[in-house]
Amino acid sequence: MEASFNSELKIWRGPKIPYPFSMDTMISDLVLENLSKTPERILQITRSDDKAITCNEFKISMIRVAQNLAKIGIKEEDVVGIIARQSHLASYIINGCIALGALINPLHAAMNETDICGIFTQTRPKIIICEFDIIPKVQWALKNVDFSYQIYSMSNENSELLKAEDFLKPTDNEDNFKLPRFKKPANEKIFAILCSSGTTGMSKGVCFSHSSVLSLISEFPKTTYTTVSYTTSPIYWATGFFPNITSVLLQNELRIVYEDKQVEIREIFEDIEKYGITSASITPTLLALILQDENIHKYNLKSLQSVTSGGSIVSKTLREKFAEIFPDKVMMVPYGLTEIFVSMTKPNEYKQEYAVGSLLSPHSEVKVCKILQQCRSNINCI
Repeated sequence: MEASFNSELKIWRGPKIPYPFSMDTMISDLVLENLSKTPERILQITRSDDKAITCNEFKISMIRVAQNLAKIGIKEEDVVGIIARQSHLASYIINGCIALGALINPLHAAMNETDICGIFTQTRPKIIICEFDIIPKVQWALKNVDFSYQIYSMSNENSELLKAEDFLKPTDNEDNFKLPRFKKPANEKIFAILCSSGTTGMSKGVCFSHSSVLSLISEFPKTTYTTVSYTTSPIYWATGFFPNITSVLLQNELRIVYEDKQVEIREIFEDIEKYGITSASITPTLLALILQDENIHKYNLKSLQSVTSGGSIVSKTLREKFAEIFPDKVMMVPYGLTEIFVSMTKPNEYKQEYAVGSLLSPHSEVKVCKILQQCRSNINCI
């Protein structure tokens, strides 16, 4: 894919490619189609307990979530807030909401009360699904809001709380589930509201349409072998949120679910070796620690083919260290992560320090509006 640059308007434009689907095709159409093709294939494994989920189990669970959400009155265009760790249940909820037409709005557990209130006051979720230990903070943050909501706990630690697991209760109607037809076409139908990084002020909501994801997925390389993906990112980040969808959209991907616990470098090495991980998404800070670890050569990391690292500055030193230790592996550096990987570069594409390269997402337009300080720009994704 080639990008173009308009020197007069100072705008980079991604390639214009034909959209591969009809505007009536939504994410869940392809998700259910793919899950039905290989019902016994292992789709996800949680690394903490090695619990494996098949495509058929995932399909039934996401359908139950959609049906049970509908039973409590959640409908198309309603917002569902989620502050949760990576898990099978979180994946079911995300995909169940998308199937129903509800909008997912994930926040980070480390957000303070002001930020939680700021985002949710704008998106006005009907229900908020969060970890048990986060509930008091959410209740305090929203004590004065002018909209009604219900909180569901991701765990069963308090019998008086509503439980997210109840969305997995059998409905006795799973086999008759039909995806609803939405009022808007795929390029207008929003399925998620993610938060920007907050580097230029308070975090802002970034809306994603069905077509934005399907267009990007269509450009992923087609493989005949099983790829094994791995990310240490929380659901709040784009690198943690989208694997819950892309792994179900891709027919040959096994996702290792890392539950946002305190990460140990040794565990990452063990996971790559144990599961044969082929692609990993790792933050620059964590990647630097991995590359500096004295035990890195004691593990068999041959399965690893590529590492994606972004979300903050990826220094020249880090890129060179990666190339030194992994000369045969690809390092991808994405920019505009919340704007769905607006730009992606490889180290050998750098012509100057902090250049953003030329691989823009299809149909995206990017303009540098104002230089805030050295190596930091206010980037407007049009």
